[in-house]
Amino acid sequence: MFKPSLQDYYTIKTNIIRQLELSGNAVGNIREELGKTDFDHIDILIKLTSKNPLELISYFKPIKTICTSSAFSFDYSLHGIYSPIKINLIDTRNIPMSEFYYSDGKIGTILSKICTSIGLTLGESGLRIKLVKNAEDKFVLIGNGHIFLSDMPEKICIFLGLKYNAWKIGFTNNRDIFRWIMKCKYFSSDMFLKMGLNKRKRSKKNGFYNDFLDYVQKKCGGSASQDKIETDKNLQRQAIEHFGLDDPKDDGGK
Repeated sequence: MFKPSLQDYYTIKTNIIRQLELSGNAVGNIREELGKTDFDHIDILIKLTSKNPLELISYFKPIKTICTSSAFSFDYSLHGIYSPIKINLIDTRNIPMSEFYYSDGKIGTILSKICTSIGLTLGESGLRIKLVKNAEDKFVLIGNGHIFLSDMPEKICIFLGLKYNAWKIGFTNNRDIFRWIMKCKYFSSDMFLKMGLNKRKRSKKNGFYNDFLDYVQKKCGGSASQDKIETDKNLQRQAIEHFGLDDPKDDGGK
């Protein structure tokens, strides 16, 4: 057996997606990171309909299977030709939102850090507002949960000041992706500059995120930040009004 090439990788990925769809499952295709060189695993989004996912996985004659609450991983080798590739089936309730979040080396990871800095929570299931214990503002409810805002990527991009169509069409290289992210109206270079300087806390596994930190350092490291981010309270108010929530309810973070 030998290690798969890029073409082999996509052959295996296409084969698995086709079989999952034939089994009656809604499947999402995560857009790969540009310049991908690591072909030891494949991530596939799936909205499981089977009550017993192990029966579905058994079709692929898995070499080794690992199950968690939201993902099912197994080692797979097409016709026994290639070295086993780890297949991660990520169970999701919203395929379009998950495709957006995990795309291009996990764009959502960076956007989620921006949202966190302004009191919001972005994940593969959508955008939420983090409840704050503040009785003075009627828009900021008391509690420890979240208020659901949206699970539609286009609407979330509009709120963040990003062009959704630019993401949908796709990017030419990582530099274009980084420029796109930095156009977010809530982007603060200071936050990422501090993260970039603390290299000991960087995850070696997330090369895309590390490359973004290096890009911000290169573009913004030599000058003082001019970013002006409003208080969480004001941003939470704007978010609730933007998404038309007249009577926001705590969704418990679900």
